[in-house]
Amino acid sequence: AGLVWELSQQGQNVSVWSICAGKPPPGPLSDFAETLHARWQAGLHLRWQTSAQAVSLRQAEDRRACQHMGAQPVYLDIPDCIYRTARKTHTHLYASEEALFGPLHPAESHLSQRLSRRLMRLLPPDAQIVCPLGLGNHVDHQLTRAAAEGTGRSLLYYADYPYAHTAEAELQALQQSGWGAQTWPISSQGMQAWVQAVWEHQSQISTFWSGQAEVQAQIASYS
Repeated sequence: AGLVWELSQQGQNVSVWSICAGKPPPGPLSDFAETLHARWQAGLHLRWQTSAQAVSLRQAEDRRACQHMGAQPVYLDIPDCIYRTARKTHTHLYASEEALFGPLHPAESHLSQRLSRRLMRLLPPDAQIVCPLGLGNHVDHQLTRAAAEGTGRSLLYYADYPYAHTAEAELQALQQSGWGAQTWPISSQGMQAWVQAVWEHQSQISTFWSGQAEVQAQIASYS
C-alpha cells in the first residue's frame, strides 16, 4: 500500500485487482466459513444476514483502503475460496484451515487457465502487472499467481504481507536461487497511507493483529 501511494503521488495510474471477490453461490456455508464469518463480524461489531452481505462489506473496506492509496479498485467475480464448491456435488472445496493453505483442489485444475484467458482480455496492454509471490500459501494467492503467469506477460512479484512478515527464510531462498530483489523507497507519508489502508480492513484485523498500535509497529519493523 505504501508503494501504491508513492506511485499514485507520481501521477501513475494504479489499480488494485481483487481476483476472488465474487458473490458466494447459493446454499449453506461450511462450518469453517461460518467460523470465519463470526470472527469478521466481531471485528466489525455488527451482524449480517447473508454471505453476500459479508462480501459487500469486505469490498467496502477495500474501497476505503484504495482511497488511502490513491488507487482504483477492480473486482472480479470468482468467489473467495471458502465459498467455492464442487460443480456436481456442491461440497465445499476449502472447508478447513489446512485446506485454506494447502494445494489448489483438483476440481479447480482448469480454473487458473480460464482466469489467465480472462486477464489477457481485461488487462491494458501496456500495464505493468505486480503479482503476489504466494508467500503463506493461501490458495487464492496461489491461483492469482498461476493465472498471472499464464498470461505470458512480464511480471513483477510482491511479497504477500502480512504472511511475508514471517517468510524471511523463504525470501532469502528465492534470492539464492536466482531471483532478483528490488527495494522501493517509501516516505513517511507513504508509510502512514499503508497503515491507514490496512486499518480499513476491520473484519480482518483480529486475524493478524491485536490493534492499531501493533499494525503500525509491525509494518514499521517489516519495512
